This record gives sequence, structure tokens and C-alpha cells, in this order.
Amino acid sequence: MRFWNPFTGAGRAALDAMITQQAQIIAYIDDYKLLMIATLAAIPLLMAFKNSSGGGADVPARHR
Repeated sequence: MRFWNPFTGAGRAALDAMITQQAQIIAYIDDYKLLMIATLAAIPLLMAFKNSSGGGADVPARHR
């Protein structure tokens, strides 16, 4: 308890370091959550582009 005493300089520095570390962890988690949402939103677009660009590549040409 004495280590995190906000009435001392060392205590304020320790509290600041702890709060900063926790804020960094929360920001890191939020970044991964945003990447997950962006990836899930892009999957239907990828499937739509895959289906529309397949045009006539699978059709064999008949020459005779």
C-alpha cells in the first residue's frame, strides 16, 4: 500500500506506470477486436469477387 501512495512522488510514478500498462493492454485487445471485425466483414466480399471473376475460364474451347 505504501508503494502506491499518491501523496509521494514515487507512489504517483508507480500508479502512473500501472495505469499506463493497463491502458496499453486494453488498447492491444481492442486492436485485435477491430481486426477481427474487419476480417469478418471482408469475407463476404471475397466470396462475391471469387464467384464473379471466374467468367469463362472453366469452359473448354471447341475447335474442329
